[in-house]
Amino acid sequence: MTRPTFADIYDRVIGPDFWELWWPAFERAVAAHHIRFSTVADVACGTGETALRLAMRGIRVFASDISGDMLRVARAKCAGHTVTLSEQAMETLAVPEPVDLLLCCYDSLNMVESPQALVTTLRAFHAAIRPGGHVICDLATRRHLARDWGTGEIHAVTGDIDTVWHTAWNARAGRSTIHLTATVPHAGGVALVTCRVREWGFTKAVVDDAIRQAGFIALDVRDMIPWTPGSDAAQRLFYVLRRPGRPHAQPENQA
Repeated sequence: MTRPTFADIYDRVIGPDFWELWWPAFERAVAAHHIRFSTVADVACGTGETALRLAMRGIRVFASDISGDMLRVARAKCAGHTVTLSEQAMETLAVPEPVDLLLCCYDSLNMVESPQALVTTLRAFHAAIRPGGHVICDLATRRHLARDWGTGEIHAVTGDIDTVWHTAWNARAGRSTIHLTATVPHAGGVALVTCRVREWGFTKAVVDDAIRQAGFIALDVRDMIPWTPGSDAAQRLFYVLRRPGRPHAQPENQA
């Protein structure tokens, strides 16, 4: 039996918090801004849960991730649905055709390593969507990474999985490094699953400037948790962006 990896336990360890918080915010933003779409690019798609949910509503999804291991799980999950998967980095994103909506969620943009890399990534997003199309994305704020994660140790139990998160905040670099160790039942015993993640904390001003440089209009920015106007005091900034221009045709479906 193959030993489990972080991709195999992601949905159980991260998923419940993600879906409780992010999906309602996504649906709220779509309704508030009357966003219609029949094609979606799900960037940094992870295990493919978002892609699957959209495909089950009749949406064609182009899902991508830099992790082949995450895509392995996504491929099994999305089999038989209208999801096209590809392994690629956000900064050099290429989609088979321009889409109506692009999603990049739950800390994915915190993975880029500099303000210029953020601009490059958002420009790739701009090229991937139709004129008049939208981007919905979110980032953990610098305050959240520095104070809520900070430097220390966090212990959690999710079902039969025991996790320890060792966190380190580097204020000079504006970077959070997280080492995860999970104890997972496996083959009559337990397996240790480890993972290291580095996230950069950008200020709202830096993100707003990158959005402008990439050619987007920011329709809305919110603190995702209480859904108040977004600021550097927020935990997570949730953006709705629009590429200027008129859509060539009205999408047939709406999620």
